[in-house]
Amino acid sequence: MKIVTLIARILLGLVFLVFGLNGFLNFLNTGPAPTGLAGQFLGALILSHYYWVVAALQIAGGALLLVNRFVPLALVLIGPIIVNIICFHVFMNPMGDSPGGGGNNIVVHCFLSCSPTLLRNICAEGVITS
Repeated sequence: MKIVTLIARILLGLVFLVFGLNGFLNFLNTGPAPTGLAGQFLGALILSHYYWVVAALQIAGGALLLVNRFVPLALVLIGPIIVNIICFHVFMNPMGDSPGGGGNNIVVHCFLSCSPTLLRNICAEGVITS
């Protein structure tokens, strides 16, 4: 189980670090913006610069997970972001009309649905015991 939690911690850290950096550097092509309520929500996040705060928290949480320091703090930082990602895809963009198509949403939702168990194990691994 230690190997599984190590892999999950590193993958989760990489995902949040890369996409957090993308919020500032824009090195990944995001394609056209979604339409409807999802597009309005993303537009409001970007115009209010709230997206930069979310990106900074993603970078901080991802970096802490990768260096294996303050792992519980990292999980506290990225936990609400994961909840917002799930809520966005469930309530505002249920058809998955993102540039990657609907197939990637299935993979993301499967990963995020098992993440509470993985996050609990990662948190237990990161706690320093004497």
